[in-house]
Amino acid sequence: MRAILHLLKLGKPGVLRTLTIHMETHIQVPEFISTGDAELVEQATSILAPIDSLSLRGVRFAWDCPVYHNLVQLQISNIPYESSPHIRDILDILSACPLLRMLRISDMTILQGDTIPLEPVYLTQLEQLDLIALTYESLDLLLPLIVPQAKDLSLRITLLAFEDHLASAIHSFLKRTNVTRLFLQQDLVARCLPAVPNLRALVVDLGEQPGGACLSEFSHCHGSDDCLIPRCPNLHTLHFYSGWLPSTPYKKLSRHTPAFKSLDSRLAM
Repeated sequence: MRAILHLLKLGKPGVLRTLTIHMETHIQVPEFISTGDAELVEQATSILAPIDSLSLRGVRFAWDCPVYHNLVQLQISNIPYESSPHIRDILDILSACPLLRMLRISDMTILQGDTIPLEPVYLTQLEQLDLIALTYESLDLLLPLIVPQAKDLSLRITLLAFEDHLASAIHSFLKRTNVTRLFLQQDLVARCLPAVPNLRALVVDLGEQPGGACLSEFSHCHGSDDCLIPRCPNLHTLHFYSGWLPSTPYKKLSRHTPAFKSLDSRLAM
C-alpha cells in the first residue's frame, strides 16, 4: 500500500493509463485504498482520472472513487465480504463507464443495500463479461440490471452452486443479449443453449464428470420425422475441459451442425 500512496503523492498527472493491484490469493484487505486527506485529493484525482484499465484483486478503492470512472476495462476480484459493494455501487460505476468493453467480477459478493428501485444500465460497448464464482444473491441482483448492447458478446458465468431460479435468470439474460462466445458449466448447457441461437464458440466445464449427456442438448427433433435441428447452427468451435467425452456423440454433433469446424477432443475416450 505504501507504493500506491507514494504514487498518489508524487506521481506525474495525466500519465497512468493502466493500473493493476493484485494481492496474493490468500490475502484480502478490508480497508479501501485511501486517496488521502483534503490536500491530497486533487493530486490523487489527477493521477487516477486518466486510467482506462483497472484490475484489482483482494483490495479496492472506495466505491465512489473517480478511479472507477471512464474505464474501458474493469476487473475486480477476491474482495472480503465486509468490504462488499452494494448493487447501487456497481451500477454507479458502470454508469460512469460508457465506453466499457470488458467487465470481470469474480470471487466476491454484491449486496442489495436499500430497496429503492434501480434502473438498468445499458452497456453499449461491452464485448466481454465474466461473472465468476459469485454468490447466488449477487448474480440474482446484477443480471437483471445490466443490458449489454454490443453486436457480439463474450460471456463467462460460473456458479458456486446450481439453482433453478438462477438458471432461469441466466436464460433470461441470454435472451436479451447477443452472445456469440460462451463459457459455462455443464449443468447450465440445457438451460442456456436454446437462448443463444447465434452462438459461434462454446467452452464447457465438465467438472470432472462425463460430458456425453450434454451433447444431446445441441440439437432437437423437428416434428414427427425425427429430423435433428441444431440449436446453434453457427457454432463452429466447441471446447470441453475437466472431464471426458465418449467419441460417438460428438461425431454425431458435427454432422448436424453445418458450421462446425473445431472440437477439442483431447478428452475424448
